[in-house]
Amino acid sequence: MRSYRRWALTIALIAAAIFLVAFSFGDHGPTLAKTTSATRDGEGTAAHARESALLPAPSKHAGETKLPPVALPLKQSFAELQELAGEGNAEAASRLYAQMMSCNRKAQLQSRFQDSINALTPLADVPDRSEEERSQLISSIRKTREWMDLLQQRCEGIDQRELAQIVSITLQAARLGDKEARECYIHRGPLSNPQAAIVDPSMFDTYRNEVGPLIDAALAQGDWRVVDMLRFAYGPNGNSLLTGITGFDSSQQYRYTKLYRLGATNNGRAKMLDEELSTLGQTLTPAQIADADSWAQSSISHFTGSSTDAVPSAWDACGVSIPL
Repeated sequence: MRSYRRWALTIALIAAAIFLVAFSFGDHGPTLAKTTSATRDGEGTAAHARESALLPAPSKHAGETKLPPVALPLKQSFAELQELAGEGNAEAASRLYAQMMSCNRKAQLQSRFQDSINALTPLADVPDRSEEERSQLISSIRKTREWMDLLQQRCEGIDQRELAQIVSITLQAARLGDKEARECYIHRGPLSNPQAAIVDPSMFDTYRNEVGPLIDAALAQGDWRVVDMLRFAYGPNGNSLLTGITGFDSSQQYRYTKLYRLGATNNGRAKMLDEELSTLGQTLTPAQIADADSWAQSSISHFTGSSTDAVPSAWDACGVSIPL
């Protein structure tokens, strides 16, 4: 009986940790169309250099600008952060994106926080629970309640007028180099706020124009998650907005899967990638395979670390990290 309780506690704490550290509310990976310079060996490099030059550069004085206190409710700091972000202040843009994203998902987060508390509370009251176990559970419950309170305070007063701007806020942070905002915009674009996109369909034109340079920047900076998005977007199971731009292309799917495989360290996933490459290779010519292998080998120099460690299973490109 004792071992069962310890097992139950372990499972509960692991589940709580997974929930509190990484929220997975969205789907998986996007892709870039054949217009990105990364999709062909050097193709379009000059053109995309010109496109990238059109993206607003971070403000030279960004580090010198004093931002609103971080503990201030977002309603009170929203206008100032938005103005600074528009002027090219990367720090302001990143903070505004992170806080707006948590407020955009407030209802989901609060519900899951409460589910976590409801699951952990009865375990703390189990008879014969050791003091150490009880202390761990109580600490987890307390921390979860603190995060609930912080989320409530942070988002107090934020309404649809601000939330309707989440797409442009995400794009500006992405333009200014925020990795998480860039991944989110590449993956969801205007679908971060479907209602706003229906009201203003030009958001899709903006996405079509912006996503290429953003993907190029991500690949140049070694973002394994964008590689994962691309290999899914080009494949037959691609169903994201990015797939609407890239279309299906088995040679491109092979190319990004090969690059992803070169960075894989998880033996189980590496074996699956080898099988996927073998299957894809049957649909390609030897010249296409050789070209893709060569591209992947030359591109790996931009990447560090493990691809499989950088991309958790079922990760969410627009997930909210804790603490808020």
